[in-house]
Amino acid sequence: MMRLLSTIPRIQGKYKLPTDPDKCVLWTAYRNPAGYGQVRVNMVGWLATRYVFTELFGPIPEGLVVMHICDNPACIHPGHLTIGTHGDNIRDKEAKGRGNQGSQNGQSKLSDAEVLAIRASYTGQRGELAALGRQYNVNRSCIYKIVNNHHWTKL
Repeated sequence: MMRLLSTIPRIQGKYKLPTDPDKCVLWTAYRNPAGYGQVRVNMVGWLATRYVFTELFGPIPEGLVVMHICDNPACIHPGHLTIGTHGDNIRDKEAKGRGNQGSQNGQSKLSDAEVLAIRASYTGQRGELAALGRQYNVNRSCIYKIVNNHHWTKL
């Protein structure tokens, strides 16, 4: 599979082959701030993964993204790349525990401890969702989703 990379002249010298053929092939040229390799071809910038995938397997259908099985943004190993929807990519990321869930989400107003306290104190009494919402400065629907395990499901 890695021999396929040698068929793409534009990327020669921009990656490092591992000694184990199952390990990641790391992009050694420019990487963007998120760690993804980038290459310029005919004055067009490409993510290295998209360029490699397109060169080896053909055009990426509209609406699909190249996903890393290995979760290494610098990897261009053809066997580590697959395509899927943006939703597939998000679900894969969250299933592997890399999502911005709970207090890792920069938009979160609650801490893990506060969510656990909400769940522990909730009794189901009438008006309690709104009261907890006021206490924690969030909407009652947020409290509803927390106590019914629709949000913060990892806790």
